Amino acid sequence: MPSDAISTDPPIPYVEDYPISHRIGRGGYASVWLGWRRGAMGFYLPVALKVLDPEHTQSDAACRRFFSEARLLSAIEHPNVISVIDTGRSNDRAYYVMEYVRGTSLANLLEVGHRMLPLDAALMIAIRIGSGLHATHLAVNGDGDSLRIVHRDVNPSNILLGQNGIIKLIDFGIATS
Repeated sequence: MPSDAISTDPPIPYVEDYPISHRIGRGGYASVWLGWRRGAMGFYLPVALKVLDPEHTQSDAACRRFFSEARLLSAIEHPNVISVIDTGRSNDRAYYVMEYVRGTSLANLLEVGHRMLPLDAALMIAIRIGSGLHATHLAVNGDGDSLRIVHRDVNPSNILLGQNGIIKLIDFGIATS
């Protein structure tokens, strides 16, 4: 990069207990970063950290929406829906930690290939995402009451395709309950 070029990447946020490597996604009010969960004896697990952008950190409404997304995700237990591992605040920044999926989004795959998927691959993705959505609709709170979650933004950018056939639905930022 030329020295006079202006970077559009925000500075890497500091999140206690989770060293961060680089940004892997960007949304309307938060960025997703590749980070590492540290453990004993040099253990490092790659994780995805969704960090609320600085301009939204002071807004109580934005923080409530942000943590609401994490709470909704934590209520859904399904292999085709991204899992939340942790939530918190660090350096005045709200964040939550999700499992990291090595791979790409369906949108990136379609963009790079400039082609349609083979029918069997498209059906496999549709069936798994449908299964994850079904589990989302059946999610309950601690009292067993239905959360009535509706994702509201199922699109190729919110479907991750990982190694070994992993398929995950992500981004419940505009979901309703």
